Amino acid sequence: MNDNEKKECQPENVQPIDPAQSDFESGKKFLQEASYGQAANAFHNALLGFEQTNNEQGIANANDKLGDICRERQEFEKALRYYQGSQEICEHLKDTPSVLALLKKKAFCHRSLGQLSETLSLSFQLLDIYTDWQNPALSVEILSDIAGLFTEMGEREKAADTYKTAAAIHRNYGHTIIAQELLDKADTVLAG
Repeated sequence: MNDNEKKECQPENVQPIDPAQSDFESGKKFLQEASYGQAANAFHNALLGFEQTNNEQGIANANDKLGDICRERQEFEKALRYYQGSQEICEHLKDTPSVLALLKKKAFCHRSLGQLSETLSLSFQLLDIYTDWQNPALSVEILSDIAGLFTEMGEREKAADTYKTAAAIHRNYGHTIIAQELLDKADTVLAG
């Protein structure tokens, strides 16, 4: 094989594949196939590789995926630990959309564990983000979830006030029918 043939076989400027990233990609494939054991192994190897190279984004992503696997297996406490590790990195990197996704996942886990106070706290964090983004649709959606949590916790007045707040937002946008439905929910909650 002469030198010209070698160049044709080996493209220039091709970066060698990062083993940690390769493990991560394998993990995603296994996760899509619901092969949770293989996915967990691949993501664990990816996590170790990312930690060795101090790849913060890779560490956050691997933790997130490991949390997803634990959540699928209904190992919620374990999932929360992985999500927390990922969230800390995402907050450090100022990656608000990822923090938002992680807060939702953590809220699901806490709710599944019957930890309503923790779920409520995370829901208020989500509301803060939606408010900062000036997104009334998402704000109303989370307010309805918060009202449901208050109802479940026996906090009827807080639930009713939360429904009324959501109704006020809808009324400001001319959604009178939806606003009235929320006001009716507030009355129902108070009537007990």
